[in-house]
Amino acid sequence: MLPKCEALINHIISKNYPQCQFEDIGKFASLLKLSYRPNIITITGTNGKGSTLFALAHFFAHNKISFIAHSSPHFNAFNERINDNGIAISDERLFLILQTIDHAADALQVRLNYYQIGFLCALCQTESKKPKWLILEVGIGGRVDPANYFDADIAIITYVGLDHMEILGNSIEQIAWDKVHIARADKPIIIGEDLPSNAYQYLLDINAHIIHAKSRPSHSISTLPPTSLNCALSAIEFIQKNTSDSYHIPEDLFQLEIPGRCQHIQTSPHIFVDVAHNPDAVSFMLKKLAPYIQNAACVFALFAAQTTKDIHTIYTLANKVVDKWLIADLHDTDPRFKNIQNARILPTDNNIEHVDSFDDAYQKLFAKIKENDLVIVFGSFTLASKFIHKHQNINLTNDNHSLSCQ
Repeated sequence: MLPKCEALINHIISKNYPQCQFEDIGKFASLLKLSYRPNIITITGTNGKGSTLFALAHFFAHNKISFIAHSSPHFNAFNERINDNGIAISDERLFLILQTIDHAADALQVRLNYYQIGFLCALCQTESKKPKWLILEVGIGGRVDPANYFDADIAIITYVGLDHMEILGNSIEQIAWDKVHIARADKPIIIGEDLPSNAYQYLLDINAHIIHAKSRPSHSISTLPPTSLNCALSAIEFIQKNTSDSYHIPEDLFQLEIPGRCQHIQTSPHIFVDVAHNPDAVSFMLKKLAPYIQNAACVFALFAAQTTKDIHTIYTLANKVVDKWLIADLHDTDPRFKNIQNARILPTDNNIEHVDSFDDAYQKLFAKIKENDLVIVFGSFTLASKFIHKHQNINLTNDNHSLSCQ
C-alpha cells in the first residue's frame, strides 16, 4: 500500500469527532451518493467467515460473474479488503476513494474506525464498477455492524462461539442473537452449525428462510474448514437454482489455500502459520496439524494476541501439545497488543518465554529450532503477517533453508 494511503487512513481515524455509529452509515451512503444495489451476500460467524467469502469469490471469478468482496482484517495490505473480481483494489484507486471518504467525514463531523473505512471503500468501488454481486464479511457480531445496513439477499452464519465477548456478551445465546440480525424476512439464511433456541426464534419471528448447510463427502480432500465449505456450497446451490445461467463449481475449489490459515511455509523443520485467535479456531488448527505434531521431536509455538482474547483457554488447549512457547510483545507495532506478561494472563511455567519485540522473538525461535521440530506461529493477523513477510524476505536473500535450523 502506498505510504500516502496509509497516512490518509491514519488521518481519518484520528479526527477529533464523535465515533461513527451504525445509524451514521446511512448518512455516509447518502452523502457519497451510494445508490447502486447489487445482489448482496452477508457473512457472519465466530470463525470461518473469511474462508466462506474466499470460496464464494473463487466461484464467482471462475464463472466470470462480476463481484466485489469486502473482508476484514487484511493479511498484508489494506487493499486486500476490497476484492474487485479477484484483484485487490489498486493503490491509486484506493487513494482517490480515501480522499472522498475523508471529505465526507469532515462534512458529517464523524470519526471512522479502520473497519468502517474499508467498508465504505468497498461501497464506493461497488458504486463505480456496478458488479452483479457484493459479498460482505461482518466485522463483529451482526446487528450493528456496518454490513447490516444493507438487506442481504443471502445471509450466512458459519457458526457461533465465544469471542468478542467484551462487545457481544458472555454467552452463546447473546452472541448468536446479535449475529442472526443479518437475516431478512423471506430471504435465505444459511446456517453452518446449530444455533441456540433464541436465535432460531428470532429467525422464525421475521419469517427468514432457514437453510441448514449440509455436510459434504468432499471434506477429506478439502483444505477449507468443513463448515465454511458447507456454507459456501449451500449458497452456490441457492444461486444456481435461482438463475437461468449455467454456473459451475470450479474443480480446484476444494484445494484453495488461504493465507494465514494453517499455511505451510517451510519444511525441515515444518513451520505453519495460522491466524487462530480464539479457542474454537485453535482447536481446529491443532486437529489439522495433528499428524505433524505426532511426528515432531519438539513443538514450538510463537504466539501473540490482544489481551481481550481468551488467552488462558487458548494456552490451556495448545499447551497439551506445545513443548516450548515464545510470547511476542507486539505493543510497539499496535497499541492494542498490551504486554501479555504484565497482564498476568499466562502462568509462569518454565516452557514460556516472553520476548519484548517481534524481531527478537523471530531470532530466538530460529536459534532454538532443529530440523525435526515443528513450529506453529499463531494468534493475531498482525503476528502471522509479520512472520510470513520477514521469513520471505530472509529467504529471498538466502536460498538455503538450513539457515532456519541453527
